[in-house]
Amino acid sequence: MKNLKTKYLLIILVLLVIPFFKEVDAQLINIPTNEIINVPVVEINDNQPIDFLINKKEFTVGEKIEAKAVFHNQTQQPLAGRMIVTVSPLDKSFPAKPFLKEFNLLAGGKTEDFISEMKIEDWMPAGIYQAEIEIQDDWNHLVGKKLELFEVFKEEKINNEIEAAIQICSDKDCSKKRAVFNKNELVYFKLDTSLQDIQINATVKTPNGKIDVLDFENNSSSYSLENSAEGKYSLWVNLSKENYKSRRIEREFTFEKDYTEEIFESICKVDGKCENEENEQNCPQDCSSKITKISNLYIFVAVILIIVIGIIMFILKRKRSN
Repeated sequence: MKNLKTKYLLIILVLLVIPFFKEVDAQLINIPTNEIINVPVVEINDNQPIDFLINKKEFTVGEKIEAKAVFHNQTQQPLAGRMIVTVSPLDKSFPAKPFLKEFNLLAGGKTEDFISEMKIEDWMPAGIYQAEIEIQDDWNHLVGKKLELFEVFKEEKINNEIEAAIQICSDKDCSKKRAVFNKNELVYFKLDTSLQDIQINATVKTPNGKIDVLDFENNSSSYSLENSAEGKYSLWVNLSKENYKSRRIEREFTFEKDYTEEIFESICKVDGKCENEENEQNCPQDCSSKITKISNLYIFVAVILIIVIGIIMFILKRKRSN
């Protein structure tokens, strides 16, 4: 009898539960077929639907790196998420600088250009850097990523040299090169170069430490020694030109109130040798580059003749011994 009652109770319970399961099942099956379900996107690194470029591969201090990114939604559903661009040294010597932009795309859509800019500062170490982009959806799944490498140089990577020389003279035409001047003279400076449009920033440092700025016009300038202190003067000429390495030329001249031309001429003893206190400024007759080249040529010819004579004598000696 007990078993019969138990069977009846189970049948009643089943009859009560079946309608509930039918209702739930109907709700699960009743899904609109004309809408796309937005579900997490699996990682698609192999597809790489990202256009990612940087403006250069080499940078110097003061220049800007510009990273341009476009993401294409190549899935068959709407996709929302974020684009994250980071710039950092390859050796991770300082933290990456992040740039973020959110997106919400339909299937097959693409984002607008995402431009990330960063200036190369002087505190940033030289070396290899990376600009990297990651695409994440709203579930923080990685949709794709790319990176570009570039290099930072601490100095300008330019091979062009500024070929120039500064002449110190006692006349405007610079026909007389000098290194010593008296109180009644003007010191003339002339920049010799074949380049055009060179930027010239020149100063003169006096014996008492004062700095005077020179104005160069047509590669020439002058400096008055009136009411100046005796002693050595330093001339600093900084030259710059676009696409050329900057260059600094340093020269010296002396102001002596009791200086005379005779004293100057006594320094230069014209004998074809550039020696003692002689230099290209106070003794161009002996120390000019042209004379030096001629002297070197004579020495070279003499050495060749000695070698040739030695070889001839060696050959003759061998013949006699045979």
